Amino acid sequence: MHASTKSFLASAVVLASCLGSTGCFSFHQGPLPGEPKTATYTKVDGVRVRYLDTEGSGASSAKPTVVLVHGFASSLDVWATVVPTLKTTHRVVALDLKGFGWSERPEGDYSPAAEARLVLGLMNQLGITHTSIVGHSWGTSVTLSAVLQAPEKFDRVALYDAWVYEEQQPTFFQWSRAAGVGEVLFGLYYNQRAEDRLGLAFYDKSFVTEELIAVAESHLEKPGTTAAHLAAVRGQRYGELETHYREVKQKTLLLYGREDVVTTVKYGERLLRELPNARMVVYPRCGHFPMLEAAKASTRDLHAFLLEDEGRRRGVDEPRQAEGPRADARAEGREGPVSTKRTTLCAALTAAVATFAVARDAHATGFAELGEDIVQRDKVTVELDGYLRTRGEALHNFDLDRGLSPSGTPLFPVSKADPTAQTLTHWDMRARLDVKVFAPGQTFAVKLRLDALDNLSLGSVPNDVPAATTGQRSPADPLKIRRAYGEALLPFGLLVAGRMGTHWGLGLVANGGDCLDCDSADAQDRVALVTPIANHVFAVAYDFSATGPVGTRPAQNRFLDLERTTNVQTATMAFLRGWSKESIARRKKAGKVTVDYGGYFTHRWQTNDVPGSYLPTAQAIDVSSANQIMARGLTATAFDAWAKVVTKNMRLEAEAAMLLSTIEEASAIPGVSLRDPVKARQFGAAFESDFGSDDGLLSAGLDLGYASGDPAPGMGVSQKLGQRAPKAGDLDGPQANPRRDNRIDNFRFHPDYRIDRILFREIVGTVTDAVYARPHARVRLVEETSFRVTATGAAVASMASFAESTPGGKKPLGVEIDPSITYEHKDGFFATLDYAVLFPLAGLDNPQVGLFAKPAQLVRLRFNYVF
Repeated sequence: MHASTKSFLASAVVLASCLGSTGCFSFHQGPLPGEPKTATYTKVDGVRVRYLDTEGSGASSAKPTVVLVHGFASSLDVWATVVPTLKTTHRVVALDLKGFGWSERPEGDYSPAAEARLVLGLMNQLGITHTSIVGHSWGTSVTLSAVLQAPEKFDRVALYDAWVYEEQQPTFFQWSRAAGVGEVLFGLYYNQRAEDRLGLAFYDKSFVTEELIAVAESHLEKPGTTAAHLAAVRGQRYGELETHYREVKQKTLLLYGREDVVTTVKYGERLLRELPNARMVVYPRCGHFPMLEAAKASTRDLHAFLLEDEGRRRGVDEPRQAEGPRADARAEGREGPVSTKRTTLCAALTAAVATFAVARDAHATGFAELGEDIVQRDKVTVELDGYLRTRGEALHNFDLDRGLSPSGTPLFPVSKADPTAQTLTHWDMRARLDVKVFAPGQTFAVKLRLDALDNLSLGSVPNDVPAATTGQRSPADPLKIRRAYGEALLPFGLLVAGRMGTHWGLGLVANGGDCLDCDSADAQDRVALVTPIANHVFAVAYDFSATGPVGTRPAQNRFLDLERTTNVQTATMAFLRGWSKESIARRKKAGKVTVDYGGYFTHRWQTNDVPGSYLPTAQAIDVSSANQIMARGLTATAFDAWAKVVTKNMRLEAEAAMLLSTIEEASAIPGVSLRDPVKARQFGAAFESDFGSDDGLLSAGLDLGYASGDPAPGMGVSQKLGQRAPKAGDLDGPQANPRRDNRIDNFRFHPDYRIDRILFREIVGTVTDAVYARPHARVRLVEETSFRVTATGAAVASMASFAESTPGGKKPLGVEIDPSITYEHKDGFFATLDYAVLFPLAGLDNPQVGLFAKPAQLVRLRFNYVF
């Protein structure tokens, strides 16, 4: 790692980035702007230090003394919940270390040893000759350094969630040690996305409040902070310090949160083995701050530990030796988040200074969600998510009783035995499993998505003659691997490679197919780099969209891309500002407006093509032959913009996309040229709104959408090669018909972006060549502790963009009513009953034979078992 950073090329890149993006960091001497006037300050070894002394500066006290040392990027205010208890029996002294809180940020040494000398210097000024000492997180390394420098001064030691090993240093910190590299990394990333990174320090996310985030961000913005924190990171070299832990003879109490992902319990267990006179208490359902999430229990344990052998027990119990029922913070009467502004928990930002946590959604597939769950882990960890879905439906009159099209086909499949039958039925299922494997530490993860019996029709594979079957066989393709990719957390971003899902905005164009009722999904063979800069997420990606003819290598165990010019390649650049679900909920509670937005540009190209590799042929074709290669000249460019505005009782969200494409040679037969290119200019947009509280009794909204059309006959959902051009009055068919018609201008929504249940989802196939309005409402019928029952309803009115595209030659398509009722259990079981009725309009009539389209109906029952 270090050798590569010293290479000439890397140094040049780093220098250019530093000069162009970050400038030089400066330290700060003297008082900080806005410092609290009631605080106490003193000079220690020339450094202006803020400190707290509960007995008053210079006061003599019969009470024993305890010194409190905060963690990285924090301040003495982190002890706000501890001081009131300790000061009843102790003189409590706490300080802001050099470069932190309201203390000065001068240039110099910020190592744990240097900070320890600052602690000892303050003790000397205050006349403290004997004391106990308590440290938190990175402050525990300062605490141990002080004890090792002056062991005679310390009676007892307590360490909260210790950060004392070289192994604990994240890759971001290790890279930042290199001159120039650290300046670039801290300049670009250190202050980014505080609201998301703070949540990693807490098991109970309700502790992350808007007030806390504002305080944390304000501390990071203090002059000299970035320079001081970078210097402190460069001082965190624990190799030598680690060798002396066995020399600490004082009685030591280790206090840990069981769910701490900043410094995991395994490091506490290691320290327990190395400190000769230590014991450990672990608090369940608690993260990096036991003094907050397990406030009552941990403070009681600390207090009892400090009072041992003091003759001042005052009825305080001894600290527990291991986990027990009383270690449960909730059982101890925890009252919830500490609201005081003094509780400045900036240290949580160090939990993942180079991670990109946004949305804790097990099925998320957008750029921002990649890598969101790579956190510190003690061992290889496997997490499983998924669901089993089964659904049955009855489809009544989906051919609309309007006769056959000019091409001789009904609008929807009908029974061959009885074409007049009105009702078709179907029942299918899917079992989905998302597997996530995390390596020890905080480096990488491998993720897979498996679909078993994907949309399998129940009863479709009897193991014998149907009438005599006693069971079902396994289908020919029982298991599909949808995704398999890796995520590596680097100091400058997240590197992702493999076959992965892709989703953007509302899912209008790119849709991950993650909803419980989705039937398809986008997956790309992709290499991508995602990085947060200026509180936005930026991503670049390269997709192997299609690879031309391949051949085997001499060893016959791997393939080789023989014709690179026939490959279809796609490059994408994207940026977005997206808030996590937790952040949005928190901001709504605080009455704040949240604005998300983003945009992407993607370009696809193909120079040559080998149609024989994918078109059906009567005889086998040697696709490796040179005469099978023909010019294609494909270029396609897409622009997409997305935005969302959320308030306490409102959501407005919109996405719009423009697609431009040219195929210079549209012929599928080598040696045959069509000369004129086929071009496309397509535009689509969707708008969604909700008014009302998510947890309220009632909400309602209006959705709108538009998909550009093409004047050619048919709606144009199916654009397969080899299809005949549709006739006027046909429902579907390719829109281009070279040389007569060389344009394809109808925009198609992704099939999993659904607005209805009959017309576009089933009969047409998706929204295209149309405009629609969709008012909708939700009513909460029952709300209990473990379950709720919700009724929803929507009405969809639609019309075509071009009358020439519709079967009836008119623009009006229909009005559809879609009510549902859903039972949802908190453990993950969902049961939904859907109904729909479509009232077709003139655009679906059959004027050629004088038939009017008649209503269609649907009933669907869905069961989902989500885990």
